[in-house]
Amino acid sequence: MARANPTPAKMTTRQGSAFMSTGHVDKHQRLLSVNGDIDAVDDLETASAMLQATFDLLHDAGMAGNNDQGLQGNSAWLVLHTLETVHALIDSVGQGLEEAQQ
Repeated sequence: MARANPTPAKMTTRQGSAFMSTGHVDKHQRLLSVNGDIDAVDDLETASAMLQATFDLLHDAGMAGNNDQGLQGNSAWLVLHTLETVHALIDSVGQGLEEAQQ
């Protein structure tokens, strides 16, 4: 009789992937962090949606050409903070995968 594969453990995020710099750069402070025990699939779906919104914004800015409708001011900060958030979300899933393999 073939031996059944064990059911894999539910993959979740790990607490502590800090992001969003604040204060003077020399302080190396992070304002926010990812919560632990969030379903990894939900985490990655959120990261994907945030990346798609960022891609759309960058595409629109690129297509604006010389019409002064490009990425400016607050939009640049929005892209930066979105990418920082996505980076932290993906890192937290990676940490969860590493822990699950140990």
